[in-house]
Amino acid sequence: MLFSASRARVGRAASIVLCAFAVSALSVGAASAQTQGREKSFGKATGKSLLLSRDELKACMAVQERLRTGREDAGRQKAELEQQKQELERSATQLEEQLVWLDRYDKEQVDRYNQQAAERDQAIAALQARRTNFNTQAETINADTQAYARNCENRRFDEEDELAIKAGK
Repeated sequence: MLFSASRARVGRAASIVLCAFAVSALSVGAASAQTQGREKSFGKATGKSLLLSRDELKACMAVQERLRTGREDAGRQKAELEQQKQELERSATQLEEQLVWLDRYDKEQVDRYNQQAAERDQAIAALQARRTNFNTQAETINADTQAYARNCENRRFDEEDELAIKAGK
């Protein structure tokens, strides 16, 4: 009788342990599923990729915004530079036409032509300076893009962290 009573206790204890293990496994699985549902990434991150801390996520979001505005500015500046280039090409054509009909013995005509040519040369110098500035900005955008790809893309982050950062926390 003693043997059967202890056997019954062991059986009950084993079933309690199994139930506790099953509940624990289910809660871990549910927590894992909840965590997976709240994770996002900037690229095509896998479950094996590193998880960004809140500070790293904040930095990545700042770089992402800086790249967005930088690309918009670069597109606008490029269109403006192209427009100025076309205007300078038109003025060159006009000056060439004026030169054909220029009376080289009329001092006023020659001075007016030289003034227009000097203004065009100044506009060319200003355009070249703007192009140099544009190229520097483009190099900065390219460097930021490479840094972003290296540090942020294909990395996971917690969606709650993203929402907190956007809320200003």
